Amino acid sequence: DFSNFIQQLTDAYDASSKLAEVRDEMFEKENSIRLLKAKQSKEEQLLLMTMRDQTKTDKERIEAGTKYAALVMKNAKIQKQAYTELAEAELDNVVAQTGAD
Repeated sequence: DFSNFIQQLTDAYDASSKLAEVRDEMFEKENSIRLLKAKQSKEEQLLLMTMRDQTKTDKERIEAGTKYAALVMKNAKIQKQAYTELAEAELDNVVAQTGAD
């Protein structure tokens, strides 16, 4: 039946469009996670260097340690959110590929 064939083509086109959107979203999220990790690592390293610097006062080193601990916790929360969004995008990808809801 030719009408069924047209419908199948339309459905396939719609699914492939959705898949392309989801893959683009996943790519963007993965890149943002990589950039975020690089930035966080740099900030954390600077604070660690200050913490370990014997020429700094105890007060400066303690302050750097406190900031480091707060930054690590903040960064972990941000990364958790980013990975949650990536997982959701991957689930959308599976749905787009399989057509399941």
